Amino acid sequence: MQLARVKLDTTAPCCTEAGLILCGLSLHVNGLNFPSPEWVDFPIVVLGWWTEAVIPLLRGSAEPVQARFMEGPYVIEFRVRTAEIWHMDLVKRGLSRSILYSADIDVETFLNSLIDACDCAIDMCHRQGFWSSDADNLAKAAGSLREEIKTFKKKPM
Repeated sequence: MQLARVKLDTTAPCCTEAGLILCGLSLHVNGLNFPSPEWVDFPIVVLGWWTEAVIPLLRGSAEPVQARFMEGPYVIEFRVRTAEIWHMDLVKRGLSRSILYSADIDVETFLNSLIDACDCAIDMCHRQGFWSSDADNLAKAAGSLREEIKTFKKKPM
């Protein structure tokens, strides 16, 4: 089992004319930064998608879920192995689907890092004056994820 962590680099965020925030965002697992160490994306939107994507797994769904990046052909696919372990595939889509890396990951470590990244992104929005409806949506999604984690931890194994 490996440790997968969401990495958010807020050292130099920028805001597009459309009001979308760009900064570094990747998933770190076993020395690999997916899609790349320098990847820049729209974290307020993307972290909201990821948060909403994993909630069904905490509710007991056996169906795989996808956590997409906004830019590029990259996606993270998750499916439940056990209550403590999820399987993760790092995928590049295109004319053909290519699995770049697969691992069984510790659920608690990943979820804690996702919540931390959401909190960091929300804090960045406040500090930089970048608040938007996307930031509202991320804050709601992070709150929902926190509640699901509490419920999940109370379930008998």
